[in-house]
Amino acid sequence: MIINKYKKKASISSLTDWTGYPRSSWYYKPTNGRRGIPPSTHTPKTDGTMVSNGRVVKDIKKILGEDLDFYGYEKTTWELHDLEYIINKKKVYRLMSEANLLLIKQRISTYGKRQFAQFRVIDAQAPLEYLTMDIKYIYIDEEKRYAYLLSVLDVCTRFVCMSSTQSGLTA
Repeated sequence: MIINKYKKKASISSLTDWTGYPRSSWYYKPTNGRRGIPPSTHTPKTDGTMVSNGRVVKDIKKILGEDLDFYGYEKTTWELHDLEYIINKKKVYRLMSEANLLLIKQRISTYGKRQFAQFRVIDAQAPLEYLTMDIKYIYIDEEKRYAYLLSVLDVCTRFVCMSSTQSGLTA
């Protein structure tokens, strides 16, 4: 590379300007492994002592073993605070994950082709056999505010059976 050849005769800044090579790329040094600082190996307590993470995991197992409690990492963090640990929930999550102590989240899976209600066609034979409702959030110019509009429609005749507005709601 030209910069390596002439770096003793000129500054790196002028060589990178001359070659068009970005200076930040010249100084970049790739790292191997995880990004950032390595995770801590000890945890402080309120009395100033440092406890190894292995001891913290043993205390977590003791907390989880009491009375068949199924705690997540956040509630376990509260319990560790009661034991006078200075620890945040991200570290508790990492320690519980490494020790396979996290609760298993169940995924709801669907089987087969899903049928959505929006594609279903309702064939009404008589008036008032099927009614549909629709809620809209509309702006009222005269009052300079928004309101909810509820409409009840008859599917057979497409007649609006009822329409109602309500404004000034607070969530």
